[in-house]
Amino acid sequence: MLNILKAACNDDGVHMSSNTPAILGSESIRAWSQAFLALFRAQFTLSVDEVRVAGGWAFERDTYKINLPPKTGGEPMQEIGKYTTIYERTPGSAIRQACSSTRRWG
Repeated sequence: MLNILKAACNDDGVHMSSNTPAILGSESIRAWSQAFLALFRAQFTLSVDEVRVAGGWAFERDTYKINLPPKTGGEPMQEIGKYTTIYERTPGSAIRQACSSTRRWG
């Protein structure tokens, strides 16, 4: 799954998550995701609210819910929030994620 995430991102893609510094580059995004998800049995739900296309760009607005039961036991964490993704058509017509951002509600 993480290799799919890396392949979906531009090499210079950016991910901005709640309460963390921006993560720059597809390899860094994959490594951060792998380290984070290794700690949990993540259950993720994404609901697409809107998609707009403008030339070689597309913009997606979503809501999400993620449950994070720790693999070591203990109380699960839950986050509900908003998610925005910007896609770019790259040379060769591939569509890749250029930037994504999450924001927790509450």
